Amino acid sequence: MKLIDIIPDNKLYTISWEEYGGNEDLYRLSFDTDTSFREMRSNAAEVVVRCSYFSGSKGGFDEDDPCIADIAVIYDDQVYTAGEEYKEKGTVSDMLEFAPLSGKFLFKAKMNYFGDLLYFYCLDMCGGSLENRGLCMLYPKEYMGTESEKRLIKLLDDAAASYSEKLIEAGSPAEIPQKPPIKSAEKPETGIKEGIIKTAGVIKLMRVIVLLAVLIILGCFVIYDKIKDDDSVHHLVQLRGDEEILTGFIPEEESRILSAFDVRIPQNEENAHVVTFISGSRSEGITSYIIEIDGVKDKEAFYAANSGRTMGKSVNEADTRESGRDYLVTYHERVITAEGKKDKNADAHKKIAELYNEMKEKHGS
Repeated sequence: MKLIDIIPDNKLYTISWEEYGGNEDLYRLSFDTDTSFREMRSNAAEVVVRCSYFSGSKGGFDEDDPCIADIAVIYDDQVYTAGEEYKEKGTVSDMLEFAPLSGKFLFKAKMNYFGDLLYFYCLDMCGGSLENRGLCMLYPKEYMGTESEKRLIKLLDDAAASYSEKLIEAGSPAEIPQKPPIKSAEKPETGIKEGIIKTAGVIKLMRVIVLLAVLIILGCFVIYDKIKDDDSVHHLVQLRGDEEILTGFIPEEESRILSAFDVRIPQNEENAHVVTFISGSRSEGITSYIIEIDGVKDKEAFYAANSGRTMGKSVNEADTRESGRDYLVTYHERVITAEGKKDKNADAHKKIAELYNEMKEKHGS
């Protein structure tokens, strides 16, 4: 490919976003980056934040121009596995470069990444509850050893140095038991005053009944909306809104989906079933395919039954924090069609893509 010189603007702005950590604590996370990298929307479930450098003319961005490099926050299998290996062994194998760190980051490293290079800082975000995330710089391998690569690395080093997180809303505390009311020792009122008190009590009771009725009606609407929108609200993976979602599979279709993803449901999981089959583009030439399996009773046994799966772990298995989501097990595969990029599971991924396109004709998007 033709190399485009990476020329930073040498002007900074702040990228910030919000994430829920453990106990439903809400954090605001941020880092500073150069204005030559523009914040972009990403359809990839594993990409939380994306800022891209384009090859267009200086001073403007044209989304039709090729994206040369990305600064991103990701939590995919490669970064997560590297973080787990570091915690277990104190080092990470198969890295082009590696350096352990102290403080908020576990280590920084460079590795081959689907035909490109990924330079990243690994850390546990949101007070340590979101494990093995990556603050990353993704760029073509042709830049290795160039001055542009040095600039890209410095840009990410500066972003990492500015990284911060702030707790902005603590999770709901446990409900505090109420003390029983203290009984009055005074004698009860009599006569006209007693009648007024009784009438006021009846009015108050009626207000409570009306309020309860309103709350019940509102609750019914909420439950209805939740059921109606169930396939778009409770996804474990973070969807961006542009995905195509298939649902309502017959047993034969479910069996074909599981076979394409190389996933088996143990016999004792009689309630487990494939509830969604999702497609979304990560970037040009890369499409993410996701299945969500609901009704799993024993997640650990489910993971063990699929430990020999050649294409990677469940998203749940890779991210062990409790998500609070209804879909208990989710598998995610990236199908790479871009010329010059390698896909180590190309045959299996082709089978997934072909099956999705076939079912899309029947189920719609």
